[in-house]
Amino acid sequence: FALHPFVEAHPEAVFVLRTHVADRKDTDAKQSIGRTLARQLFSLQRRTGIPLSSKIAIKPNLTSNCRSGDTYAIITDREFVGGMVDGMTQTGFSASRIYVRDGIGTNQPDTKYQDMAERAGVHYDDPADRETIFQECPGGVVFKRIGYLGPFMYPDAYLINIAKFKTHAMGLTLCAKNLQGLTVSPYLHFCQGLQK
Repeated sequence: FALHPFVEAHPEAVFVLRTHVADRKDTDAKQSIGRTLARQLFSLQRRTGIPLSSKIAIKPNLTSNCRSGDTYAIITDREFVGGMVDGMTQTGFSASRIYVRDGIGTNQPDTKYQDMAERAGVHYDDPADRETIFQECPGGVVFKRIGYLGPFMYPDAYLINIAKFKTHAMGLTLCAKNLQGLTVSPYLHFCQGLQK
């Protein structure tokens, strides 16, 4: 399972997709653009790429609460993520090896990600591969080590970071900030308190 050669040749890059979806409520259009992007990004190769026995860990932004829900929450569109999963599985990667996770917690009903996960056959709020992996932070100031939600940081897992271009007026920096959600509580709060 391989990335498009141009993307693979530029690991330092952040890629931004302008979708031209006319209405944010157009679920079919969002799913279609996700599916199309996955087909453009991924293919099966004989010589390069990652083994099909690997795990794909998709990190959407799932900041949400009962007041914000699906309407105002700062969440990555589940239809787009579902389309990406469809495109990946149509290319040949097994849905049972795909995990959609956020360190903020397990199922958040107001995001409706559970519905997408069940339809696509991917892991979402189930207990599979949810073990916390700790990484040391040499010279760390806030934390000396950080706990990451599984399967993020598993040796056989590959990350797809899908940020929502919306939150905190942060623009492109959200691509990096979304990675904060790979961690579990209390490590989500990088700038709150000092652990010695």
